[in-house]
Parts: sequence; structure tokens; C-alpha cells
Amino acid sequence: LEEERLKYTLRLARLLAELPGPRVRSISTLAGRFEPRGYAEMPHEVGQRLGAQLGALARGLAELEERTGVCVRVALEPEPGTTLERTSDAVSFFERYVWLAEPLSARYIGLCYDTCHQAVMFEEPREAWGRLREAGVPVFKVQLSNSLELLTPRSREGRAQLASFMEPRYLHQVTAYTQEGRVKRLLDLPTLLTPTGELKEGFEGWAEARSWRCHFHVPIFLQAVGALRTTQSAIEPALRRAVRLPHAFIEVETYAWAQLPEPAAPITKAPFKFIGALRMLVANRAFLNVTLLVLIVTIGEVFRQTITVFFARDIVGVTNIGIIYFCYFVAALAVMPG
Repeated sequence: LEEERLKYTLRLARLLAELPGPRVRSISTLAGRFEPRGYAEMPHEVGQRLGAQLGALARGLAELEERTGVCVRVALEPEPGTTLERTSDAVSFFERYVWLAEPLSARYIGLCYDTCHQAVMFEEPREAWGRLREAGVPVFKVQLSNSLELLTPRSREGRAQLASFMEPRYLHQVTAYTQEGRVKRLLDLPTLLTPTGELKEGFEGWAEARSWRCHFHVPIFLQAVGALRTTQSAIEPALRRAVRLPHAFIEVETYAWAQLPEPAAPITKAPFKFIGALRMLVANRAFLNVTLLVLIVTIGEVFRQTITVFFARDIVGVTNIGIIYFCYFVAALAVMPG
């Protein structure tokens, strides 16, 4: 976390505090720095400097809250190939560096949990969230996203389809879950495969893995793309926990639409589960209220357009339709849940 990045983040927080919106807000950012060898190989002095810079950021955010009344929190986003890849990395980082450097960090520095990134690292969502909860690491933001999975690495067809997702703009980190239960990773898919799906020299052993996963944000409604599966099953467990968090922000992240290859095989969409969706809606009271309000306004507008002044005057006995419209809204808002 360079000095310039610290200044930039504080400037961004001040701008965010000036906008209308809720009292508690969040900014997500890369966790630390590019760390191709992983958290375990990060020098101790680098971790201390990161913790000190985050402490300075927390003090700046505390001053901002005292002055404006707006609490802006920074959510560090783990990602393969960066300082934090796994939730176990995050727990260690907060315990060893963040909280020791500045107690205020406990209020202003937390995590952004991205379902794609953690699935690429083969993390089971329930275990990951349990680990964070037990350690007291706060989650300020949840990004619902979906990655690719190849269940048959020996399949030439599957590898060729995965290779069709290679493009130069973004890193597409790829991982393998070995027969021994370990996770191997590479920083980018072209390191592993040719454009036709052939394994490059020195990586033949990757074909023996149980499965591969690749960092490519595909639409969250996809369960499969031809021979490839997706990690969509990791989204619902995270969402169920996210809706219970105080002041947590939930985003759907699929920024790579323009980089998606032309469909070479039929895609499989997830079936819509009405009862499950209804339960989530009821559990999220704020979203439920917004949904009901939109429904009320829509019905009211249809009512206003279809019930004529003639009907209101001669059948209902009210000379001004606005009175009916007003009474409808008062009654509707009165029965809305708190």
C-alpha cells in the first residue's frame, strides 16, 4: 500500500461521504499488492508496512466520520495472485499485521468476499465464512460472481473450450485440485494451454488433476457452458450469510461480457426457484420494502390510468379521483412491514 494509494483512497472516501446515501458506506480494493508467490512467501516487513498504512487509513476514516457523520469502510478483496488469496490468509493478515498496528482498523478495515475468487481457490463457502466469523474478521462487501470449472482435465474438448476464453486484457488465474487434495495455481491461462487446448511443455501433470478452475467472471445465471461447468453453487451459501450482515453491501460482478467468446456449445441456465427467492426476499427486510413500494406504485398508476373520472364520480360517488388515489396510497403504506 504505497503512500500515493493511501492518499488516493482517502480522497475517494471524502468524495463518497459527500454523496447522498446511507450513513455506512464501503469501498472495495485489492488486498495489498501483486504477490505471485502467495501470502506465505510475503516478507514480514512488507506485512508490517501494509498494516501500518492500513492503520493510517483507518485514522483518516475515523476523522472523516467525526467530521461528516458518514462511516466509510474499506473492504480488502482477496484474489489469486495477490497478498491475500484464501480466507486463512486474511485471518492471519488481520491478526498479525492489521489489528496490531492500529486498533481503529477493526472498525474501518474489513473484507470484500468475492464468490468467484474464493471458488477458484477451491474454498468451501460455509467453511470460509465460519473461519472468518470465528476470527472476528468483518465482511463489509460481498461480490456475487461465477467462475469456470473443468471437471475432466484430460478431455481435449474441455481444454479447447477453456482455451477459447483466453484474452489479453485480464489475468485469468487457473488452479488445479490434485488427486492428493492440494491446490496448484498459475497466474494466467496461456501459461498452461495453447489456443487449441493442448497442454504446454512441462505441464502435462495437470491433466491428472481432479478438476481445474479458472478466474473468468461468467454470468451468474450459468450452470454450464458446453463441456465446462461453473462455480455457481458457491453463490447461494455466501448470499445466505451476506443478507444477515449489518451494513454489508452486495454486488453482482460480471464485468467481462465483452470478453466472452462466441458460444461454441449450448449454455445451461440455472432453474428459477420461486420459493427460495421468496424466502431470501422476506429475509432482507429493506429489499422487501422497496419491492412492495414499487408494486404499490405500479398498481396505483394502473388504477389511475384505468379508473376514469366518470367512474369515480358516478359509481363511487367521489368527484375528485385524486382523493381515491391518495386514500389508496395511505392504506397501502400503512400495511407495509416496518
